[in-house]
Amino acid sequence: MRSAGNDLAALLDLAAATAGDERRRLWRRGLAALAAAAEIGPAPLEGLDPAQLLGSVRLVLADPELDDWSWMSPSHAARVQVELAQAVPPGSERRELGRRVIRMLREGDRQTFLVLATALALSSPRALDPAAVRARLEVVLAAPLSAPGGVGALALALIARPELSGRWLLTPSTGSLPERRLAARLLAHAAREVMERGGDGAELFGLADVASAHRRLLTDREALVWRFAAVARGIIAHARSEIAAEIDHELQLGGDAVRRAATSAAAALERGGMALRWQPLLAARSRRDPGVARAVLQGLAGLAATQPAAADALAAATVPLGGLDAVEALVDLVREEGDLPLPRARAAAIAWLDAQDRGRELDDGLVALALALRAELAGQGAPGALASAVRATRDELDGGHLAAAVGHARTGLDELAAIVDWLERASEDDPLDRRHTQRALRELERELLADGTLAAALTLADGDGAGLGGLTAPTARLERTLLAREASPETAGALPNFRLRLTRLRVLVRLLDGAGGAAAPGPGARLPALQVLVQRARDDQSPLRRAVWAAMTRTWDALLRDDDLEVSDLLLALTSWFDPGEDFAIVREATMVPAVELALDAYQQLMGATWAAADPDDTTALARACERLADLGKALPRAASPRVEALRDAIAAAARAVAVMVRASGRAAVPPASLDELTRAVGALSAGAGGARRRIGLPIGADLAAPAEAMTNLRLALERSIRAGAGAIDDEVAAGRDALRGILPPAITDLVITVLTRVARLPVETDNLLPLIVRGVGLPSWLPMSRSVGGFHLLAPIGTGGGGSVFVACRSDDRTRAQPETFALKVPDYGGTAAGTMSEREFEALFRQEAGALLALPPHRNLAGFITFDAGARPKPILVMELVPGPTLERLLDRGGLDMSAALTILDGLAAGLSAMHGARVAHLDIKPQNVILREAGGEPHAPPDLAAPGPAAAVPVLVDFGLAGRQLRPGCGSPHYGAPEVWQPGRQPGEPFPSDVYALSCVAFEVVTNTVLVDGPNLNNVLRQHYDGHAARRVRRAFGTDPALAGLGELLVAGLAVDPHKRPSIDRFRAGLAAVAPDVRHARWPASADAVGRLP
Repeated sequence: MRSAGNDLAALLDLAAATAGDERRRLWRRGLAALAAAAEIGPAPLEGLDPAQLLGSVRLVLADPELDDWSWMSPSHAARVQVELAQAVPPGSERRELGRRVIRMLREGDRQTFLVLATALALSSPRALDPAAVRARLEVVLAAPLSAPGGVGALALALIARPELSGRWLLTPSTGSLPERRLAARLLAHAAREVMERGGDGAELFGLADVASAHRRLLTDREALVWRFAAVARGIIAHARSEIAAEIDHELQLGGDAVRRAATSAAAALERGGMALRWQPLLAARSRRDPGVARAVLQGLAGLAATQPAAADALAAATVPLGGLDAVEALVDLVREEGDLPLPRARAAAIAWLDAQDRGRELDDGLVALALALRAELAGQGAPGALASAVRATRDELDGGHLAAAVGHARTGLDELAAIVDWLERASEDDPLDRRHTQRALRELERELLADGTLAAALTLADGDGAGLGGLTAPTARLERTLLAREASPETAGALPNFRLRLTRLRVLVRLLDGAGGAAAPGPGARLPALQVLVQRARDDQSPLRRAVWAAMTRTWDALLRDDDLEVSDLLLALTSWFDPGEDFAIVREATMVPAVELALDAYQQLMGATWAAADPDDTTALARACERLADLGKALPRAASPRVEALRDAIAAAARAVAVMVRASGRAAVPPASLDELTRAVGALSAGAGGARRRIGLPIGADLAAPAEAMTNLRLALERSIRAGAGAIDDEVAAGRDALRGILPPAITDLVITVLTRVARLPVETDNLLPLIVRGVGLPSWLPMSRSVGGFHLLAPIGTGGGGSVFVACRSDDRTRAQPETFALKVPDYGGTAAGTMSEREFEALFRQEAGALLALPPHRNLAGFITFDAGARPKPILVMELVPGPTLERLLDRGGLDMSAALTILDGLAAGLSAMHGARVAHLDIKPQNVILREAGGEPHAPPDLAAPGPAAAVPVLVDFGLAGRQLRPGCGSPHYGAPEVWQPGRQPGEPFPSDVYALSCVAFEVVTNTVLVDGPNLNNVLRQHYDGHAARRVRRAFGTDPALAGLGELLVAGLAVDPHKRPSIDRFRAGLAAVAPDVRHARWPASADAVGRLP
């Protein structure tokens, strides 16, 4: 007797055989041996010479008589060609065999597909990626357990290999309904295969990723998903004691947990053993909870296939305990498993149905369902046209007749369109229409939403899923029809025809969850559905409320999966749209997107903490609420998208700011930086909320700028109260509350307002001042991990402007000190203004060149002290100046309280500082209120900034931010509202830059006197045009020309605002002119009347 090895060696002898009959005999003998060896174990050709094997394959492919595989079964022919393709060296022969394998994978019968897919899963997993393969696999997995060809080996391979497990189990476990359904079926078949192998492979179910996906599928809200995951758990419990213990525990619980445990226990019965102890408990729990009875029947498929009599007895005892739902579960079991006989169970179900008094039943949906179930149990009536088309499609696919399967699928599409036509026309008022609607919806659920056969055949029509386009139109119509029927909120406690309404919503939920595999009709196609459901969910108080919220949630999930919306949209829009007390428990339960669950769980924790911190004086509870706010930001996915990252940053900033305010023991101890950070965070949250509502299509109904404006007004009121030593800010807090509500998530609004209310109750002064600087927050991404540049360590940002960013910094050697000496450090920022006239490299070179000119500046009380300049610092050159304490002139003007004497003192100080700079042949080139700081006279150079200065007259104006200073005028160096005309027009720059400072100072002088920006407009082009055409001078003349006290000042400013820089006075002449008009100006009222300023031309 020849050994198998000798038979396989016949594959190598073809070249030596000269006669055709001999070659054919050798080839067939070798192939038969190869097919048999492949069934025994993998890699049967290992050890044979690849070169000799390639020679034989080449001879076969060139000889039509040898290249005849019809004498073998299709599955064996497919398997041996896979083995040959893997064994021969790369080349044209291997590619030809590979093409044949792929064609057979797509067009072969069920057994051929299984053989090929299993072999490829172990050797060439990427061959299983195409949509056509996934579609075919779903049909195979949905077949009855008694169908020929074992699926288990393939299912086990798909979860065993990490790269396959990710694509077929882990990712789908959070995907659409068809993807989750396929993943759950995969687990059930894999569990059966493990037990068929005596438990070999059970450890796979303990792997972290597999166990996590299994748990997600087990807790899925869809019975189409969780029942298969529960079946997998019950089967694998025979090999894993901890899973058996879990089922034991959950059988003692209630609700969803006991029902899923019941399905697992029923599934475990197919293998007997320890599972038999659960059978009495299942009966007891079924008597107490009809839902458990239904769950038991959902797990009986394995027992029905292996021990039909035992399954029949258990089902017969269980059906009467579960009522109509259990009867429906029995009918589904019989149908899914190939018309199981189960005579006793059928009889018990029919008897229960006949015993019900439907004469008094007012729900036509229930009546129609009961009649349909009885007809199926009794074998009466033909299946619906759609069901017949789907069944024919599946049979043809299993037989490998692709063209015929596609033909039946297209017939199914026609039947689907006919059902949708009926549903569009059906009357809600006609009982017969309502009953027919119930039957039509049930057929759609079974044949379209619980079964992927129709979608699979259409996918196979062209191999890449584009054939699904034919399914898009009818399913989109169906979605619109169901939405139109369920658009209006219900508030009644009891609804007529509740079963029909619930069925309709369930079909809608599964459609919106991507069921049926319909190709996406386009970006944002589900947004209209979301808009309808969000509106209804807010006002619905009927028994359908959970179903409505579930539909809304699955729509969110689908839009998130398709990247039409993001988690940030959900958090900002959903939480602010619904009642402030809504905890979104249904959404958290119904969502299949982990990021949504995490975000809403964190939001629910914040809500609870905020409610507990309702007392503004309870600092412990407020501190915990601030921590929960920070946790909310952390719960959002990192680096998911720019919008999500912006929301993370805004929430983190708000949490930092309010946490600092909670620790303050007096208003003066509240760091201005925290108020600014909270204002920016509130503005970002408002903008994000507005954008989210626009994307969803919800009305905004509020001024999105109002929250940030309210925070700014509150900050100014707080500063005024600190300066005055007293004063209530309750009105500003109330205005902030009104501005925030309806825009921001309620829990965030409540926390912010409670913290601000606490601040309003604080005394002004405190002996325990908090440090101003919160280190390391808001620093740029280009900064090295050390946060050190050129020997300085950056602590916190101050702001941007003047072509650069400014930071609080200390010397690197002092960075560990609690109170290091601090400085203002500026680095160049290449922005839009500079980009219009020079490259980024040219911009940085100019910064280095001009900053060196600052070495010539003399010390002056009106100039920030120059510390150092490092042109070679990396990654950016740095300019280090004295960090001047005090409020900016801009903030001083915002909070008001000046008089003309103080205004003149400020202007004279600025002119004095510029005079010192111009004397050193250096121009500032960025004069504006933001770059002027008011420091108390005699104050220590590095004392903490004090915004509560007793009065502006005692403060010394100091020019800061010399980032644009230099000896030459460059295009774009300046700020739009203050920059001279020559700054903005290339080619108009004069030889000296000093007149541009005089122009900017004149703009600032007008603003200081009137508290009104001189040159303003709706956009940048409008502002620059006013500079070009002399509008600034005309406005000054019109404002001051008729007031004797201000006329002289007006003439001085008109001269300083001349469009021609050569006609402007020098800074010394300007200062002298200011001194000359001061006696008249000093007695004028501050600010100059808005009426006197007049309107723009």
